[in-house]
Amino acid sequence: MPTLTEQGRRALERDMAERDAWPAAALASFSETGRGVLTPASALMERLAHVDLPGGRA
Repeated sequence: MPTLTEQGRRALERDMAERDAWPAAALASFSETGRGVLTPASALMERLAHVDLPGGRA
């Protein structure tokens, strides 16, 4: 199994922090109602991601 150097680990942590920062900032700009809509929408998207269609996914 590959391992990360200390420098690689720090770079990965920075990258992950940056990836987490923008959705957090975007969500903070939504109204409470807007954020509330995301809960059922995300459940639907999760179900959609796991639908097995005849002939497989395109």
